[in-house]
Amino acid sequence: MTIEDSLKNLILSRYRSVRDFAIKTDIPCSTVNGIIKRGVQNSSVSNVIKVCQALNISADDLASGKITPITPSDESIGIELSDLLQMHRMKLVDHNITINGERISAFDAELLIDSMEMAIEFIKKRHQRG
Repeated sequence: MTIEDSLKNLILSRYRSVRDFAIKTDIPCSTVNGIIKRGVQNSSVSNVIKVCQALNISADDLASGKITPITPSDESIGIELSDLLQMHRMKLVDHNITINGERISAFDAELLIDSMEMAIEFIKKRHQRG
């Protein structure tokens, strides 16, 4: 498996599609697809950095052909909830999540995630209003 295949798999594990990732990161979808098809080495540094920041992986290691997660240090102030939700989206849908001891369906897991995303957006808008 190439580094580009691994990168695509990572994107798809955290986002619904490459297109969704492109939209969320404000990188043109054709650019993201170009990185995946033509290789990381053939991409602009600024785009690779945006991809790495969005996926919370090391740009230095990606340039060397490795995907290494960046773990927050003990000095970190907090974690962006929407980023955390995106990182674990597929895990939440694919695993046995239970409520009151009963496993919920993938549809219900998606509904739960979508509701959390809406709540995050509501909080952001409330904070913008002051």
